[in-house]
Amino acid sequence: MGSRKDWPRKYTTAERKKQPALMFYRKDWQADCQLQQASFQTRGMWLEFLLHMMDSPTPGRISGTQESLGRLIGATPKELESFFAEVSLHKFANVTKRNGKITLENRRMLREEKARRDNAERQRRHRRKRERNEHVTLYANENGIEVQEGEGAGEGGAPAFQIQAIFDCWQSEACGDGPLIFNKKLTSVHKAAAAGALNDWDIAVICEAIRNYAAVLKGDNYYWDHSWPFEHFLERGLSRFVTEANPFKTFRIRGKGFDRVEAQVKQYEKEIAAMEGELEAAKTKGRSLKVQGRENTQEGYDIKRRCNWLVDELERLKGKVKEAQK
Repeated sequence: MGSRKDWPRKYTTAERKKQPALMFYRKDWQADCQLQQASFQTRGMWLEFLLHMMDSPTPGRISGTQESLGRLIGATPKELESFFAEVSLHKFANVTKRNGKITLENRRMLREEKARRDNAERQRRHRRKRERNEHVTLYANENGIEVQEGEGAGEGGAPAFQIQAIFDCWQSEACGDGPLIFNKKLTSVHKAAAAGALNDWDIAVICEAIRNYAAVLKGDNYYWDHSWPFEHFLERGLSRFVTEANPFKTFRIRGKGFDRVEAQVKQYEKEIAAMEGELEAAKTKGRSLKVQGRENTQEGYDIKRRCNWLVDELERLKGKVKEAQK
């Protein structure tokens, strides 16, 4: 057995610890309809590949030539051809063949490995934040929140001033006629929810999501009407209202003619793009005639008339798009 340095690794020890055992769920194995349709020999070869995938550079994925993969599990070329034929037929694994190299993937193992790496990355971020703030001298501000002037330390290692900023953003949308639920004070539950959100999102993204949520609740053109408390929104609803999720389109009320209007807008936009290209070509032609001293010829007059018509037509179509989008 080789030394630890000789192991083929893609990730460092800090990123992934080797799994000492394969989590084998008997019922899942027997309930996989695609796998159970395969022959007894194929299922046995697949189990051999799973065991080797545990120690591959990328757990859940193994690559090699057909000959090398056959030697790995002790299968003949004929048995291996039969195995890959059944994999392609029953789809219980992913197989790609490129330049004489075969890659075999287990979808579940890849998902679990990705989840482990993501969890390790979140923990590293959390530790880095905590280390940055563990030697901070704290004092209490007028709201009773422990902060340091400038950066500060807060719940879960998140800077206290960022937690306060998120809370203030929420309160500003809840004051007066605001649609959000107003809070009397910042509690430990609120701090923990804000700190958790800061582990996954930037403060600017969180505040923008709060404003998007308030706008959707307040607007008459959106069907979303559930009003979350501050902590529930950060834990359950934040990902739905970040700008990347396009909440204004997702939660917009679609009337009977919505799909027709959307198709009409796309058609207008297609026509506008074509006309803009034609207009640019006409202007180029006009400049060419001017260089040649032929701008006052019949051809030059035709080009000018065409350009003027295209400009007017573009304005008309753009107006129609704005009207349809209202």
